[in-house]
Amino acid sequence: MNRARRSAVSIALLALLAALFATAAGAAAPRAQIGMLLRLRELRGGYTIGDEFGCAGISPEGAKPRLATFLEHHFVGACEAEYDRRYALPGKGPDPPLVVSVVLDFGDPATARAAAAVLPELVARLTGNIIPREAVPVVAIGTQTRLFHGKANVLGHGHRGSILTWRQGRLIGMTLVAGEAGHADDRVAAELAWVQRSHMKKPTPYPARERDDVTVPLENPAITLPIYWLGRSFDPGDGDKPLLLTSAYGPLLEGEAPEGTKLELWYEQGDLHLGTWTRESWGTYTAGKLGHELLAWHCTKKTGLQVPEGTGTIYSGYGKNFGTCPSKPPNVFAAVAERGGVVIGMGLPACYTCLGAGPSRAELEAAVAALKLFRPAA
Repeated sequence: MNRARRSAVSIALLALLAALFATAAGAAAPRAQIGMLLRLRELRGGYTIGDEFGCAGISPEGAKPRLATFLEHHFVGACEAEYDRRYALPGKGPDPPLVVSVVLDFGDPATARAAAAVLPELVARLTGNIIPREAVPVVAIGTQTRLFHGKANVLGHGHRGSILTWRQGRLIGMTLVAGEAGHADDRVAAELAWVQRSHMKKPTPYPARERDDVTVPLENPAITLPIYWLGRSFDPGDGDKPLLLTSAYGPLLEGEAPEGTKLELWYEQGDLHLGTWTRESWGTYTAGKLGHELLAWHCTKKTGLQVPEGTGTIYSGYGKNFGTCPSKPPNVFAAVAERGGVVIGMGLPACYTCLGAGPSRAELEAAVAALKLFRPAA
């Protein structure tokens, strides 16, 4: 995801986590499975899947000497799922800002037992390659249960994290929890470890539909505005395949999107995006420099649309503000609709150099007609 500036909550990547899952040269595919990990639905709402998700092998590259020697003699497969909390839900908790679920596969129980000597170094690959401090675990999960305290990167800052590990035959499971105060991380890491252990004992498929987190930001209880969208997919009726909703952001803070924007939805990698403003913040946007682009240029033509319970306008213009209007037909389009007390902009420039190829007029007319209220799943 390359739009971190638009994210309501930005969780930084764990340092060097990618190195943990770099495939070792010439090694066979790991036997650890995605189905051995914690599932998104097993965390309370408000979480999305982080950038680190998948299975590979652990490379000795960049490892501390003792671990590097171990990895040179033993292939270790690994699966990992990172979950980032975008917002906290009211009620019982805590909901830690960062949860990471890991399974290491050593191929046989003897090698897994021998890995106890380098386990602090393995855990360090999750905490910026700094050896964590070992603590006394308050639970026993599987065999050789161990607890480590280290630092994890949450919101760009180092926060205390708890990493609980245990062995189960040839496997070692890990749950990392970070960002909570006191002993809450220890407790939550243990609670999640029991859930993960059940998957390690009896893996089941973890299909893509269970990992679908695209609408999670829209379910944030902090959003008090009505949310209008085009559904998970939108068919503009031009014969091409429907556009899929790829990302959503909100509630947005100042500087995360064009001025005054409260929500943003992106379809098919930016081919079509929707912004939502209050009536007041829309006035702030249109009064600014970016809000003048296309909408206020003297060559731009406005066409009204009939919209149920609201208004709609198509703006037809060009990629720059010509002094003398071109004789050729307009080739840049945007749409603005007012529904339910909010303003929805579609195809508007997201930056000062972003005007150009974008939605067609027909596509925007279809989008204005297709706007509907988002209703969170029950």
